[in-house]
Amino acid sequence: MKKFTFNQIKEFCKAHYEEYLEEIGTILIDFIDHDSVKEMGVTDMVEVEETEDSTWQYAGYDMLGDNAHVFKFKRTA
Repeated sequence: MKKFTFNQIKEFCKAHYEEYLEEIGTILIDFIDHDSVKEMGVTDMVEVEETEDSTWQYAGYDMLGDNAHVFKFKRTA
C-alpha cells in the first residue's frame, strides 16, 4: 500500500477541505502509533502548524454515523 508523510496528508486536507466539508460532513483522521491513537479533524489538519517527517500507511475507514467518517493511518517503521 502507498505510504504518505504527515505533511502530504496535511496538504491534501488543505487542498480539499472546503469541498469535503460541504459534501460529506464530519471527517476525522486517526493516526495510529503503536498503542496510541491521535484523532484529528480535517479542520485541525488545515490549521495545525506542526510539520513532521513521519510516514503513514492508509489502514482503513470507518463511519461513526450518517455523516461522520474516520480515515485511519498507521505509522510505518
